[in-house]
Amino acid sequence: MSLKLRCLKCLFILLGVLQAHSQAPGYMGKRFAIHYGFYFSPAIFGSNAQGNTMIGKSESKSESGHFAFNSQHQLGIEYVLKNHLSIGFSTTYYRTMYDNSIRVSSNLGYPTGNYDISGLNYSLYFKIYRKQSLAPYGKYFLFGPTLNTTKSTYSNTYMKIANPNTPYDNNFGLLEQKYKRVDLVIGWGKSRILYNKLVVDYGFNLQFIGTINAVFGPESTEILDLSFDFIHYHTALNYIENTTRLRNREVNKFNVFIKVGVLLF
Repeated sequence: MSLKLRCLKCLFILLGVLQAHSQAPGYMGKRFAIHYGFYFSPAIFGSNAQGNTMIGKSESKSESGHFAFNSQHQLGIEYVLKNHLSIGFSTTYYRTMYDNSIRVSSNLGYPTGNYDISGLNYSLYFKIYRKQSLAPYGKYFLFGPTLNTTKSTYSNTYMKIANPNTPYDNNFGLLEQKYKRVDLVIGWGKSRILYNKLVVDYGFNLQFIGTINAVFGPESTEILDLSFDFIHYHTALNYIENTTRLRNREVNKFNVFIKVGVLLF
């Protein structure tokens, strides 16, 4: 075989390898990444973890007039399935409080004080990248189910119903209560890759059922359960559950995020 034919054959082999590599999912062959994310949203009416709010409510015990935000911290992993599709799993943690700004039923008073809430959200999601993008780089649309879990704790010496005529003036059920709520998270974002290793991801997301609650609920005190029935009535014994779900909705319904990750392999 002549030298020219050998060179031509090597050129075709090299082109084939490069083409196969260019069509392989991922960035430079790397498909798996781990990230930390910071999420935040304005605390307009509800109190954040520090007891501050921007506007507040008439019966709120939090301090209004502050430049207040809710914050969340996330750890997650992602894996590129195809050139324009990736899958991810994340765990998001947050702390907040509820300032007891809703009356207990229609003829009783507002509870004094406030109570603490901590939450863990578990999300399985997919990212669909635009045609001109190549996962994990570029603009994308995100969607997937999320499980929101919350733990609420209160002190029955600190939190009481202001009306002394009720027989349950400080009985709001168990001192520690846990709840779960399923939602659908959707979002839009853009990711960039720096130094062939670091992934910077930013955008916003919302939880669908929580947003429906906020937009179509006739009052902010009403919540929509999974059967799409509004719950209006707050007794002392269901007060923590109902208001925890309200606060969970407010914290998770809309968030702006920025994530920093590392491409591993």
